[in-house]
Amino acid sequence: MARPASPAYGSRALEIGTDGLDTWELQIKIIGWGSGSDNDGIGSLMDPVRVHGTFDTTTRDAVKRFQRAHGLSPTGVVDGSTFRTLDDEVNAHPVPLASLQCPCITGKNKGVSPCRCTGHPAPAPCAGFGNGLFPGKFLLDGSKTAGLPAETMLVYFMEERPGIDKSAIWAVRALMHRAKVDKVKLTAGYRCWEDNYHTTDESGWHHRRGVLHLGSSIEFQHPKVCVEKGKAPCPECERIRQVALAKCGYQLRWHELDRVAIGEGGFDASPPTTPFAVHVDTAVLVNREKVDFVKTDTDAAKPLYTGKVGLSLPMDLGEGRDPKAASTAVFHDNVEKAVAGFFPLGKGRIWHTGIHLHPRKSKSVYAMADGEVVACRVGEAEDQKPLGSRNFVLLKHTWKTKALYSLYLHLDDETASAKSKTGWRKQLYFKTRDHVEAIAASPIYIHKGGATGTLTAQPGIGPGERAEAEGAELDPKTLDPKAPTGSKVVKLKAPKNAYVYTNLSGTAVATLNKADAALADKVKKGEVIGLDKTIALHAGDIVGAVGKAPKDASLKELGAFVHLEMFSEQSLLTDAGYIPIDASDASKVADRKEITKALINAGLLVPPELVLMDEDIKALASDPSRGRFRSVVLKMESAWSINWKTTLKASTTLSFMKDADRDALAASFMDYQWWPAAASGKAMPASPTLFHYHPIVILLQMAYSP
Repeated sequence: MARPASPAYGSRALEIGTDGLDTWELQIKIIGWGSGSDNDGIGSLMDPVRVHGTFDTTTRDAVKRFQRAHGLSPTGVVDGSTFRTLDDEVNAHPVPLASLQCPCITGKNKGVSPCRCTGHPAPAPCAGFGNGLFPGKFLLDGSKTAGLPAETMLVYFMEERPGIDKSAIWAVRALMHRAKVDKVKLTAGYRCWEDNYHTTDESGWHHRRGVLHLGSSIEFQHPKVCVEKGKAPCPECERIRQVALAKCGYQLRWHELDRVAIGEGGFDASPPTTPFAVHVDTAVLVNREKVDFVKTDTDAAKPLYTGKVGLSLPMDLGEGRDPKAASTAVFHDNVEKAVAGFFPLGKGRIWHTGIHLHPRKSKSVYAMADGEVVACRVGEAEDQKPLGSRNFVLLKHTWKTKALYSLYLHLDDETASAKSKTGWRKQLYFKTRDHVEAIAASPIYIHKGGATGTLTAQPGIGPGERAEAEGAELDPKTLDPKAPTGSKVVKLKAPKNAYVYTNLSGTAVATLNKADAALADKVKKGEVIGLDKTIALHAGDIVGAVGKAPKDASLKELGAFVHLEMFSEQSLLTDAGYIPIDASDASKVADRKEITKALINAGLLVPPELVLMDEDIKALASDPSRGRFRSVVLKMESAWSINWKTTLKASTTLSFMKDADRDALAASFMDYQWWPAAASGKAMPASPTLFHYHPIVILLQMAYSP
């Protein structure tokens, strides 16, 4: 089967029936998860993954094993969290390609070859990944064994492939995870023909024939654990080898096509014999195409998740956070049976642009979709003001190619620091310091041994993540002579002697940024922040926790809650069944008669008295058809932008209030106004007049839309 052309990786959730290029790329990344020797209750114990682009039961079971091993729900469906976790494997189990380049780059293969074979092409050491010699040729091409066709076995393929097979790289990553190997010392990778001519068999003085390593093989050791001495194979290598055979579904040598192979560990076995290293080989994988061979860590990690299929309910109310699995009835009960009113009506009998969710199982609040932080307030004491915490975060998402925003208000008072447990708050802190921001997966490299030392990869930072830096960019060859040419690194403040690449072999993989002093001042003072450069966030990431219950006596019965909104500049729900209400006239936002008229005109209320009473709002909680309000699309200026002093004064139904009392109420509302201060952020909506939706309703629409 040829490599499929589409669809793009990460553009849809993957499951049985979603075949194509995205499944092909997925199978490369889970190639070591197709089998399990333990009784994991998933599929077959020996069912190796093959790369063919068809999402079959083997692929599903491999996904389940990967999900379970990484603490995800083992659904067998590749959603946003699974895509992101796969991306994280690049950092969790680094296999740096600079260490896999052909020995030609060290100057080892200069001079006359000792090989006595004839017909060698002109000597030409390669630049790390061959010279493209022998395209389409086989080592024993034309030779025949009795009763068999010409010897065109894949293991004898002579072509110098244009890099390292991604399948081999990901096969090593999976083996590292399943064998509990934290880091590896790469001992062999690409070996071009020139290198093979310089390595003879010592008896007939012929070039290396058994282990050609033309882009399909990787050998490694477990540093500080492996033993390379004596006449017995390394016990650690043997342990890893057994995990490869029993759990990963790899085979010993090349008995079966389309399976990853492992070299034997004995001294007397046929090649690839590696008594003091683990040999991983994809020489007999079929369907290999040039695009599946890579030369850089960036290309080895690609394709990355594009952020299009991640969704999460904002809380776990006892049934999980998958909007397609957890019951949303518990969310509607949580909101509509409470005493604070519900969308689009609030406790004060005025328009309410969001909902209140009360914690049950935990206080954690989660991002509902992949997006970016565009505004926030952090670190202010939760009881600084009487109506509840003013800490919030505003996220920007994309749906139907248009911007959609989600607001989470009344959050906990965790500060932004290097030790913040909430990821985006930690990233916010790093923006106030000199820092590197990863563009691609960026392992951290520990330097040892001075100017002629080594840079050893260990888990690092992922795309969009940051780490505090010190000093200017350096040429990594000043630290490690074997470092890739045309690269730059920067030193991190911690851990000790740690570096991150900003440019790897001519490709930008991270940026070095100066501290934002103005941002640091706002963070320190607990002020509202509108970000010019946003912070990436993913569905299911924690945005914070529910803050303390309001201390205002009138809100005592509400308890602790988070205020949640979703809105957009253009209406995104226009299908039949959604009920548009235009409340964009700010002078009527707090006029209870005008609100009642609008609800009657929309068919949501049977005409009562023209002023809804508190009892009327509470009665709606037990109305079996209360769900009709969820379909409202409310066009209105953001409550966090409105000038409440003039708005409350314009309400004829509030004329009974004394001016001082009305102004005091307005002042308490204005204490929570954040829009004007955040409006300077470049990703904020152009206007505060927006279309507001019931957050759970639009989340379900996003989950079930094509």
